[in-house]
Amino acid sequence: VILFEIGLTQLSRALTSGKMSSNSQLKLVKRDNSPCLCFETNAHESSLSIDVTHDIPIKILKSSDLLYHLPPQMSSPSVALDLPHKTRLMKTIVERMAKLSKYVHMTASQTGRLVLRAEHSS
Repeated sequence: VILFEIGLTQLSRALTSGKMSSNSQLKLVKRDNSPCLCFETNAHESSLSIDVTHDIPIKILKSSDLLYHLPPQMSSPSVALDLPHKTRLMKTIVERMAKLSKYVHMTASQTGRLVLRAEHSS
């Protein structure tokens, strides 16, 4: 595992230059004794083929810093949802909402609030 920090603006610019390319390479290299992420691609414009190279400076992090970049250890949430006894009524409402939208979103809170939402796409 190699951990590094990179400027997102420079990375985004490099990736944008290769979005129309069929072949791109990403390499970890050293330029002028500094670590870089080298993005190489071949851009095609009409009958012209151009090789594009971006050297993005990075900061190599210690492997001991890996612990600071892992997701936090959290216990699973303990939330249970008991639907109303009149599920036939709710089924009818959801079926009507499904005619308005491809998705019906259901949100519930621990205070007992249940929200059904459908967004009408024009």
